[in-house]
Amino acid sequence: MWNRGRTVLLSVLAVAAAFLLALSVRPLKAQAAPPTVYGGTDYAEVYDYEYYVNRYADLKKAFGNNEAGALQHFVKNGMKEGRQAKGSFHVQSYAARYADLQRAFGTNLPLYYQHYLKYGIKEGRSGAGGAASVTPSQTPAQSSSQTQGNGVVPVIVDAGTDTTQVPKTMPSGSSVLYGTDYSSVFDAVYYADRYADLKKAFGYDAQKLLQHYIRYGYQEGRIAKAGVSRDAAAAVLGNRSQAKAKLDEVGWDLRKAFDWCVTIHHNREIVTPDLGTRAQANIGFTTGRGSCYVMAACFYEMAKELGYDAHQISGYVPRNDGTKSPHSWVEIDHTDGVTRVYDISTYKNYKINTYAFTYGTKGTWRYIDYYRMN
Repeated sequence: MWNRGRTVLLSVLAVAAAFLLALSVRPLKAQAAPPTVYGGTDYAEVYDYEYYVNRYADLKKAFGNNEAGALQHFVKNGMKEGRQAKGSFHVQSYAARYADLQRAFGTNLPLYYQHYLKYGIKEGRSGAGGAASVTPSQTPAQSSSQTQGNGVVPVIVDAGTDTTQVPKTMPSGSSVLYGTDYSSVFDAVYYADRYADLKKAFGYDAQKLLQHYIRYGYQEGRIAKAGVSRDAAAAVLGNRSQAKAKLDEVGWDLRKAFDWCVTIHHNREIVTPDLGTRAQANIGFTTGRGSCYVMAACFYEMAKELGYDAHQISGYVPRNDGTKSPHSWVEIDHTDGVTRVYDISTYKNYKINTYAFTYGTKGTWRYIDYYRMN
C-alpha cells in the first residue's frame, strides 16, 4: 500500500513539475508595436516612435512613455517644424532634391511628408538625407532639370533608353476621367515620354497618368501635351480663378460661399478622393454637379480665397447596417484656436446644421477614419 501511495505521489509531483516547466518556457506575448496610423493615414514610412523620441530631448521628456501622444505630436506639430522622425526620410533633403515639389509646396513642410507617402514612394523618389541644403521656399537655378520659362521642367527622356513599347494608339476615353474630358491639355504618351519618373511608375497606363497629372502634375507645372501653355492648362484645371469668379458672383463671405456650394446637384457617382481638390472643384464649378467630394472641394477653394486656413477632409460616416460610407467635408482652423467643421452635402441632404460646428456636436455624424487631403 505504501509503495502504491508513493507511486501516486511521485506521479502527481511529476505532472506538477512538467506544468511548472511548461509555464517557465512559455513564450512571452509579443508587445504591440507603437502606432503609426493617425487620422486614417499610416505614417510608417516617415515615422518611427523610438527614433523620434530619442532624437529630440524635449520629446523624450514629454512623450517618452506615451506612444500615441508622440505620434499625435508628429502629425500636428512635428511635420510643421520639419522634424525628422525616421532615419530614411529627411524632409529638408526631400524638398531640396526636387525643384518641382518646391514649386508646388513652397514652405508648407507637411505637404512634403504627405507627398512622399502618397506619391513619392511609388514614383521612386528618394527621401534620404544628404541633398544640398536649401530652404523649401527657394527654387534652384539649376538642378538635374532644365529650366523653361518661369518653371522647372525635367529633362525629356531619351526614347532609346526605355524598352517599354509605345502604344500606337490610346484607347478611346483615355483622356476622360469621371465624365470630364481633358484631351485639350493631356496626352498620355507625351506625358509619359516627357517625364522619366512617370514612365517608370506608370508606363503607358493612360488613366494612371491622367490621375497623376490632375492630382499632382499640374500643380508642379508639368506639361502634359505638346504646345499647351500654362495659361491653357489653367483654363481647364486652375480652379482658383473659378473660385474668385464665383465669390464675385455670390459675395465675398464664407456663409455665402457655403450656401452656394449647397446648390450643387448631388451626384453620388463621383465619390473618390483620388483626383484631389483641384480637379474635384473643377467639376463642381464647371458643371454644377458632383458628390460630397466635389461640394467640399468647391467650398475649400472659396474659403482659401477668403483667407481661411481651410482643409478638405476625406473619411467615412457609419451606416445603420454596421458598414461605413465614404464622405468628404471641410475643416477650418480659425484664429481663435478652434477647428470648425463645414459639411455641405449633409446640410443639403439631411437638413442638419453642419455649418461651423465642432466634432462631437449632438445630432451630427460620428466621423471616422478621416485625414486632411491638403
